[in-house]
Amino acid sequence: MDVQPVGATSYNPNDAGYLAMQFELTLVGGPAEASCSNTIIEVSPRGPISLFALQNGASVIQADPDIATRSFSVFNDATLRLSGYSVQQLIRTGRVLVTYAQLKPGIFAPAGRYTNILDISVNGQVVATFEPELVLEPAMRLFGDMSDGQGRADFGILESFDRVTTDFVYQANTRLFVSARSENRGSMVHEDGDATGRIAYSVRVNNSPLRTDGNQTVPLVSNLGVRGLGSVQMETGDIGNPVAGQYSDTLTLQFVAE
Repeated sequence: MDVQPVGATSYNPNDAGYLAMQFELTLVGGPAEASCSNTIIEVSPRGPISLFALQNGASVIQADPDIATRSFSVFNDATLRLSGYSVQQLIRTGRVLVTYAQLKPGIFAPAGRYTNILDISVNGQVVATFEPELVLEPAMRLFGDMSDGQGRADFGILESFDRVTTDFVYQANTRLFVSARSENRGSMVHEDGDATGRIAYSVRVNNSPLRTDGNQTVPLVSNLGVRGLGSVQMETGDIGNPVAGQYSDTLTLQFVAE
């Protein structure tokens, strides 16, 4: 008997759907005799973690058993027994595809390669071993007022050495860095255009100075899955006597998960 993992080999915590964990059993000699239909085929983990789990060092991600499928009749964390329906399909056609677990979206475990070692036994005798493998991709997300990727910071009535702060809540599963790029090269421009006036401002992220040309990054504290709080501080210098009116700029933050 041969066994191979099937399906996706990478997982992004920001994907919306469930990810199916599957394997395919194949009879090397093709379909077998009908008398073999009472064969007991079981799957069990070789190591200490659940057969529905995947491990990367000290980090373990746990999948949910796919109890809606007819693929197995008995399961717990240590044993999965294929149903009579699945065994009959294997005997009749020489192969059967088994969906045994699902990973729900939004698991922000540390990024990296996760594996497990599972044994396939027939009537109590181990006949095959396979190693499911999944790469958990670097990912981050925003929450709260900036969850849609947009936020607003209003100075109100502008004054010299004025400051405004806007906060953001984030989650990441790896090291996280941020850069900033200003649409107007680090200045707020008058509503009637650049020729009418511009007011320069500086930017700090979590109190770290950050250039607004997009060519500098600063790290954010990333506790590998735990939500963190960040802040963007914008401050004017001596603005002098600018023309009255509305001044604005678009500042784009780029988050890079490594």
